[in-house]
Formats: sequence, structure tokens, C-alpha cells
Amino acid sequence: MGIGTALLNNLILEALQSRIPVRLRVIVVNPAKSFYERLGFFVAETTTEFF
Repeated sequence: MGIGTALLNNLILEALQSRIPVRLRVIVVNPAKSFYERLGFFVAETTTEFF
């Protein structure tokens, strides 16, 4: 397990225990999108607006 995976897993666990939702905004072409999906995140909404 890499550092990024460990950090996000810890954040997700703490958020769940505190009943705090965790959400991400990622540009569709961002290569990290597949990393987040492996951690259980999913596409709930898409938009054409950028940050």
C-alpha cells in the first residue's frame, strides 16, 4: 500500500466514524480518477464547468 492510499483510507475511515461525507471533484481526464475509483469513489455527477 502506497502513502497516498494509506492517507486516503485513513481519511475515509475517520470521516465515516464521524459521519462526515467525503466527496471529490476530479476533471474527467485526470489520471488520478482511476486511483480514486479503486478506493471506492464513483462518478455521481458530471459537469462541463471547470474549477
